[in-house]
Amino acid sequence: MTTTGFSVRGVEHLRERFSKRTREVKALTEEFSVKKGRRATKREIEVLVRESRAKKLSEITTREVRERQRAELTPDETHHLDGLVRQAMSASKQVAGRVQPNRSAPWSQRPRLHVTASKEVSIQSAICGDPS
Repeated sequence: MTTTGFSVRGVEHLRERFSKRTREVKALTEEFSVKKGRRATKREIEVLVRESRAKKLSEITTREVRERQRAELTPDETHHLDGLVRQAMSASKQVAGRVQPNRSAPWSQRPRLHVTASKEVSIQSAICGDPS
C-alpha cells in the first residue's frame, strides 16, 4: 500500500494515465484560480467536483468496462499485463494449495487459515475478474 492507496507491482506506470478524473479536477481548480485570482477552498473544490461529474454508466457490464480499459493499452502493455495476471494466478494456486483445511490444526488456527484462503480468492477475483 502506498500513501495514496494500493499499488499493483508491475503496473504502477499505468495509474497516472488511467487517472483521468484526477487530471480533470486539477484542471478545474487551476481554471478557478485563474478566474478568481485565488485558490479554491475545500468546499469550492467539492462543488467543482460534484458539478463536473459525468453521469454514471449504470447500463454497462463489467466485461464492457474491462474491454474499454484494455483498449487503452498498447500491445506491449497488454502482453505485460497478461503475464502479470498469469503470475498472480499461479501464485494464488500455490498459496491455495498450501492453505487447505487442516483437520489436525488446533481450533484456534482454523479461522486464520480460512481467512487467508478467502483473501487469496478475493485477490484473484480482483485481478482476474469473476471467473463466470
